Amino acid sequence: MERVAQFEEVSRQQFYSDMSDNFGIADVESENVYKNVRMPKRATSGSAGYDFYIPFNLELSSGKSVRIPTGVRCRMNPGWVLQIYPRSSLGFKYRVSLDNTVGIIDSDYYDAVNEGHIIIKITNHSDKTLSLKAGDRFAQGIFVQYGITFDDEATDVRKGGFGSTDRQEIFVEKRDMPGDDFIWEYTNSDPDVVNVELVYEGQDRKNENIFRFRFAGVARGEAEVRLLHKKKDEELVDSEQIFRVIVNENREVTLM
Repeated sequence: MERVAQFEEVSRQQFYSDMSDNFGIADVESENVYKNVRMPKRATSGSAGYDFYIPFNLELSSGKSVRIPTGVRCRMNPGWVLQIYPRSSLGFKYRVSLDNTVGIIDSDYYDAVNEGHIIIKITNHSDKTLSLKAGDRFAQGIFVQYGITFDDEATDVRKGGFGSTDRQEIFVEKRDMPGDDFIWEYTNSDPDVVNVELVYEGQDRKNENIFRFRFAGVARGEAEVRLLHKKKDEELVDSEQIFRVIVNENREVTLM
């Protein structure tokens, strides 16, 4: 069996942000939920699907929908896609479906501005309330290989993700392996349009170095922001990512 992917946790800050966006809960509550995040697993050696676990208790009434932050991201080989489906048992008992029918997680979604956080939206189409406890399986993901046409010339690189528009601030995170003597810095072509600041520098539970930047809209306009990966105390830049930042009249931020 070919091994093509690795599930990982998103950072605490990204999880807090997405929990706040969807449920309006405080960071201290999100921390308790974050502790329940589990990596998807197959039930048996013959299973094709990786079960996704909900990290909090949920009561979903008849006809209602909810977006569930899983706390999970996925790094996979190019040429593969992760397809998300509801668990069969929930479909039979509660007619649960995904709002986009089948969730499609592309390999480049891992590098999106929201860390590639897998957020699954489900709807309860039954006439009874769906009750889920933290740790219950509610969805499953299957890795599928795909092909492209002979004349395909796609060259664009994904930068957006869930929640990448219609917000007055967006967070972008960069990571380094433990022990790397590198840092992330930024340049901002127009601070009067967008405010950029490094709001967190630390490590996750795997001791990977994390640099988290906040993009906040100031006034309508456009700016260019460069995130620079460089050696500490040196001018040599190892790599960079360039964002075209658009801020509208409501100070909502879009990254291109």
